[in-house]
Amino acid sequence: MQRFRKQRLLTIAGHDPSGGAGITADLRLWHLLNVVGESILSCYTIQNEEECVKIIPVSEEDIIQQYDCLTKEIHYPFIKIGMFKDLSTLDSVLEHIRSKDELITIVWDPIIVTSSGLNTFDDLSYLPNVLAKVDYITPNISEWEIIRSYISAEFKLVCIVKGYNAFDNIYEDNDITFCDAAIDSNLSEIEFSKFVGPCGDRHGSGCIYSSSFTYRLTKTDEMYKYLNFAQKITRQYKRYGWEGINEEKEEDCN
Repeated sequence: MQRFRKQRLLTIAGHDPSGGAGITADLRLWHLLNVVGESILSCYTIQNEEECVKIIPVSEEDIIQQYDCLTKEIHYPFIKIGMFKDLSTLDSVLEHIRSKDELITIVWDPIIVTSSGLNTFDDLSYLPNVLAKVDYITPNISEWEIIRSYISAEFKLVCIVKGYNAFDNIYEDNDITFCDAAIDSNLSEIEFSKFVGPCGDRHGSGCIYSSSFTYRLTKTDEMYKYLNFAQKITRQYKRYGWEGINEEKEEDCN
């Protein structure tokens, strides 16, 4: 019997022992945002905040079995996908999820290269299959440069590109130094979120952005609000750490 009483989010992602990214960060953020988060482990990592040494995958069968076990009791309208060791496993897991629930909204944070430079995927041939099965992806600019050539106009996909103007330099205004962009599967820009000045950096900030974006999907259907909210929470995290995250606070990092 499924329980629908309270909104829940599911993350399928890796374990970061430092707690700055992966399922630990997803669950911690959603707790701070007062939503119930639950998780399925896709891989273990040997890492700290500076270096990812090794990725140890969980088997496709175990991931699917855990998903089926959870969804016997709980309905998840939104799922965030994080690190997988290989795209063929991710493709199979997504195929299974879609076979169970065609209407589910899936956000994929595509970790192609870790922040310390470790390549996650050896084979990108399954990338088009994966992109065809998700609704949103949240790549950073270097990931976007890889992914964009695999996107087909037939996909029902929106790409949320973090730091987009680092790629296209779309704003000439000197006051606008950063922006995020929503881009459809025709590679057309459909929305922007602009902000002034850097906010530093912190391990796991990309994960925080994607988790914030996924959370915001439960609240509204306006793209600019998705972008602005994810940007705000990420900037709070970069500047103040976990203690500074506040959904109600207007953030200024100038």
